[in-house]
Parts: sequence; structure tokens; C-alpha cells
Amino acid sequence: MERLQKVLAERGVASRRKSEELILAGRVKVDGKVITELGFKVGNKAQILVDGKEVFANEKKYYVLNKPEGYLTTLADPFKRRTIADLFTQKMRDERVYPIGRLDYESSGVILLTNDGTLANKLIKNNDNIEKIYHLRVFGIITQGIVEKLLKGIIIDDLLTKVTKIENIKIDKKTNQSECQITIYDGKNRQIRNMIASLGLKIKWVKRLSYASITSDNLASGEIRPLKPHEIKKLYVL
Repeated sequence: MERLQKVLAERGVASRRKSEELILAGRVKVDGKVITELGFKVGNKAQILVDGKEVFANEKKYYVLNKPEGYLTTLADPFKRRTIADLFTQKMRDERVYPIGRLDYESSGVILLTNDGTLANKLIKNNDNIEKIYHLRVFGIITQGIVEKLLKGIIIDDLLTKVTKIENIKIDKKTNQSECQITIYDGKNRQIRNMIASLGLKIKWVKRLSYASITSDNLASGEIRPLKPHEIKKLYVL
């Protein structure tokens, strides 16, 4: 017997937290009965319906998306804005894959997708220990002083946030712009934008180059590829 929200996550309905929201909203039935209790447990033979549609165990699927700018990292938006689900094939929709974590609307780059709720939950819980590499361009000059402050850490919303590594700094004095590649481990909401803004600079664009060493190399903007077996294995041992 497993908790209902865990089973929903494992079957690719949504993350465990979102699955809990579905249960509390009365959108889940087990063997014909609406369940609103988060501690409710189900067996392998239980019939589970979400919004009236039966939920079956799916074959586990894993993908990487090169997210374009101007797409929300979610599967639906009440304001009808573009979401990453607009980039999915019908096969992926049928597989019920969803994003692991988020990348903000204005940013581009690596997003992992899966219907493996156990892995997704593991990575989300371990997010602050996972390497993420970004390439960014800013309005303003990245000075040695700014580099030192980023490496030392900045307090934002009462939390210390810092960059682990800064490299490939390029400065264009004619346009008063700079580029660099940074590595971080913690992944707070809009972390890079907030850190840069606190130092008097402004982001022009941000692209996530890798997440846990998984890259979107050779993928055009908006393209998706399945993860390779060694990449999936690497995620499980993080």
C-alpha cells in the first residue's frame, strides 16, 4: 500500500506536491469514492481517476528540453500564455511527462521532463546540491569587485545565495555590456536575476547550459530529446 499522492506522482499525473493539491481539491477518485485525505493509501489493484479519467501506470520516460524564452515552465496557464506543453508531441502528452523544477519565463535552456514521480521528487528535494551552469549577458560591466561579491555570497530575502564559479567573462565597453558563465548549486526563484540586480546590473538574457551535467547541446530552441541511459543513471545517484 502506498500513499495516494505518491502513486499519482509515480504514474506521471503531477509532482507529489501538485498531486496533493489535486486530492485536496476533490479531483481524485479511488474505486468510485472521492478522496480528500492526504494520508489515504491505495493498493496496486485500485482504480484511480483524476477529473474522471482513469490513471494507469506509465512506462518511465525521461527527456531534456531546450526551452525557448517566452514559455512558462508549466503544463497549463489560466491566462492562455505559451507553456512548455505547447512544445510536446502527442506521444509525450500521452506519457504524462512534466517538468522537474522551473526556469523562468524570460530564460531559456535546459529543462528536464519525466513521468517518473519518484525521481522528480528526489531531484526537487535535492535541488540545492545539484550543479547548474548558466550563460548570461548583462547591461553593465562585470568588474572584479562584482565577481568577488558573487563568489562570497549575497543576502537576498534573508538567505545567503552565491555563485560557485564565474568564468569566460567577456566585456564589451562599446555597448556597456558583459557576458559570463556561472555555476550555482542552490536554485532559488529568480536567483540569478535577483543577485545581478542587487549589484546594480540588469540581465539581458539568461540561458541554462546544463543541469546535473545534462546539456541541451545540439538541440535547437524548442527541441526535445530522450535522455540517454547513462544520463538517467547519473540522476538516480545524485
